Amino acid sequence: MDIVDGNLYAAMRIILPEHRAEMRRMEQLSKARTKPILSQESLAEMTYTITEAIQDERSVRIELFATFENEIIEGSPTILNGKLQVVTSDGIKHTLSPDRIVSVSII
Repeated sequence: MDIVDGNLYAAMRIILPEHRAEMRRMEQLSKARTKPILSQESLAEMTYTITEAIQDERSVRIELFATFENEIIEGSPTILNGKLQVVTSDGIKHTLSPDRIVSVSII
């Protein structure tokens, strides 16, 4: 980090532990991402892919948005009480929020 980056703490020779923690927090916040805005066409494609996978009983790879790094879940999709669930090969059930889904592909 450098003072040019807008970080005044880095310009000091002696950094107090409280300041070091604040520096790390500020650095992490600067790495935070915003969720991409998906077009209606891509949402329709993902819905079709999930529907096709459920009907054909095939596995899917679903990428979920997260603030710092996207998560990937692979498994068999099902609809339970109007919510999308993915059962992984370990038998773990993940209930997914449609707002977090970035991409879907059939494995």
